[in-house]
Amino acid sequence: MKFIQQDITNTKAIEYIYQREGEPKMILNKGKESFLRCIDVLHNTKKLKPLIYKKELSIPIPDDKEIWSDHDYLTRLYNDKIHEFQSVKESSLHYFIGIPNPEIALVLQLVDDVDDFSKFKGKRQKNLLSNKFKYIGLSNVVNDNLSCSYFFFADDME
Repeated sequence: MKFIQQDITNTKAIEYIYQREGEPKMILNKGKESFLRCIDVLHNTKKLKPLIYKKELSIPIPDDKEIWSDHDYLTRLYNDKIHEFQSVKESSLHYFIGIPNPEIALVLQLVDDVDDFSKFKGKRQKNLLSNKFKYIGLSNVVNDNLSCSYFFFADDME
């Protein structure tokens, strides 16, 4: 785990950073411990069906990075997508700001959202490790070396 180290500049709490040359820093809740707990979760997870990528489930990311994570904006986009595909009974929208590679962003959501370690309390991890979703829409944009990824999961669509 050579790219994960304790953030010694943080005096309020112990946090860990993931940093590679040329990429922005990412804060991890518990560093190595998050990875070890994720390994335990993965050992106890049933085999997952592959997600099917559907471009029409992708949610556009605005040019204005100030609203990438705006709750009202994301809620409106999410509700619009649900309205467009009325057959969707279960869905979830995840977003990640930081790592320019969406695959790494998704893995870090899985690793860093372990139970009580995360403000999401394991919800993102449960969604990622669930067979209830069949489809995924993915959007990713890089703006001034900062990246935003939106992941829309759906159980059904017609």
